[in-house]
Amino acid sequence: MTELLIHSIIIGILATFLMDIFAYLREKISKVKPLNYAFVARWILGWFDGQYWHKNIAQSPSKSGEIIIGWFFHYLIGIIWVSLFLFLNTLGLYSIHLFSSIAYGLITVFVPFLIMQPAFGFGYFAQRTPHPKLAMKNSLISHSVFGIAIYLSYLFFSHLLTL
Repeated sequence: MTELLIHSIIIGILATFLMDIFAYLREKISKVKPLNYAFVARWILGWFDGQYWHKNIAQSPSKSGEIIIGWFFHYLIGIIWVSLFLFLNTLGLYSIHLFSSIAYGLITVFVPFLIMQPAFGFGYFAQRTPHPKLAMKNSLISHSVFGIAIYLSYLFFSHLLTL
């Protein structure tokens, strides 16, 4: 169990970092803005005030430290997703390869589509955003990249263990 936790933390941080590199490059090349992780913190910090849903989180008052807290939760969520991926693998439900990693990344997109986006005031499947299809496409791309990043991080970490 300790080994799974350590592997999850290392692979989760690396996979999330690779996803962030992709988002950074995509923004520079294609001008596609990544998610503002301050929104994640604003949402989570709002729970302490009993606010679970926002009419539009971009218009909700900002919270102290939300940028750093948002990035922390972004990486924590990446670690949690990787730990679930690795745990399910130990049950023999699949073997880790590129296809299973991408499929898993795509499955993870349902959390923002069905929980986070509605809670942010963006609607289910981003239907309250100005361009829902574009928002959904961007989420699908990001989560596909996360799946690829999980696979590459797993390969890299597995290689390090053999040295």
